[in-house]
Amino acid sequence: YYHADLIALPVHDESGTEIGTLTNVLNYGSADLFDISLNAGGSVVIPFTEYYVAKVEIGKAVTVKPTIQ
Repeated sequence: YYHADLIALPVHDESGTEIGTLTNVLNYGSADLFDISLNAGGSVVIPFTEYYVAKVEIGKAVTVKPTIQ
């Protein structure tokens, strides 16, 4: 994926509830990191791996697993 295609996508949990917005994609060498601004306040940074990210739909949303909640 191109980082620009991911930034500003809504982030949903696996039940479809929007929990935030992807605000940045960071890379420090080992894996891309998603910086997510949470609707409940604050933010979280998660690795872009199968353990945390269930699905990415360009132009639609990023779906994350419950491990971040």
